[in-house]
Amino acid sequence: MSIIGGAIAMGAGAVMGAFGNGQRRRAMRGMASEIRNTYNQESDDYMSSLNGILDSYRADREANIGMYRQDMTTAQDTYRDYFNQARTQYEAGMDKAIGTYSVGRDASIASLRQSIGMQTSRTSARNAFSGIGQTSFGQGQLNQISSQGAMQEGLIREQYSQSLSNLEAQKAAGLSGLSAQMGAGLGGMQMQGAGVLSNMYGAYSNNIANMNQQGLNNQYNMRQTGLQGYFGYRGQIAQLAGSQLMQGGNALMSVGGSLMGSGISSMASGMGGSSASGGSAPPSASSQMGAPSSTMGTMQQMQNFGGYWSNYGGGGGGGG
Repeated sequence: MSIIGGAIAMGAGAVMGAFGNGQRRRAMRGMASEIRNTYNQESDDYMSSLNGILDSYRADREANIGMYRQDMTTAQDTYRDYFNQARTQYEAGMDKAIGTYSVGRDASIASLRQSIGMQTSRTSARNAFSGIGQTSFGQGQLNQISSQGAMQEGLIREQYSQSLSNLEAQKAAGLSGLSAQMGAGLGGMQMQGAGVLSNMYGAYSNNIANMNQQGLNNQYNMRQTGLQGYFGYRGQIAQLAGSQLMQGGNALMSVGGSLMGSGISSMASGMGGSSASGGSAPPSASSQMGAPSSTMGTMQQMQNFGGYWSNYGGGGGGGG
């Protein structure tokens, strides 16, 4: 009976150790998977939120850059209108000055001609009264007055032409200067606008890149934390596969082995007493040692089987 009880105890210990170990391993596997899945889901939710923020940030970038471009276009149009108005006013002023000079020239010539005509009339009348009107001397006086008038008119025309030419040159130079100033101003505004746009694009791009990089780092750290928790539990599962809860089963197997050994010893003692009372020859020393050795070999096999079952058996608990 001790042998049978010991064998039952050894088997029960192996089964109990395997069952308890398997239950805990399954529970820890579930916890490990839940940790990993939770961190993965949280990292996905985080990246989804970050992508939404980045999309909003990009939309703000495009809106701000569009507003700046519109403001720059409005400023350039206003600047261009101002210079066009200045050009128009300047050109009108110069045209008025040129027109005034032209009127003055014509008036001066008309006044000169009137003066020459009056002088010619007086000289002709005086010559006629003195009787030299038809003489060469009288005619020479009239011709001299006419020549002087023509010369004076030529001088007036030359003076006014020079002044008008200077005014035309001044007008052209002024208009050209205004155009150059307007072009330089517009070019400066465009260069400034391009620089600001470049800085805006650069700043937004750097911020987006940094946010992306930080987001990827955070996602990696979250997943890494989940994997560390997962593999930490997997490591504990692996340790449970060969220790801890198996100790209870091993203890029971040790008790069973002791019971079996005690039963075998009792049987050996009983066989020795029966041989002495019945007169039969006592067994040899080798045969006395043989039975316990064979029985202990069977115990060892059961113990080995119990250890194998504890490690790999027990209702699917070995898939850790």
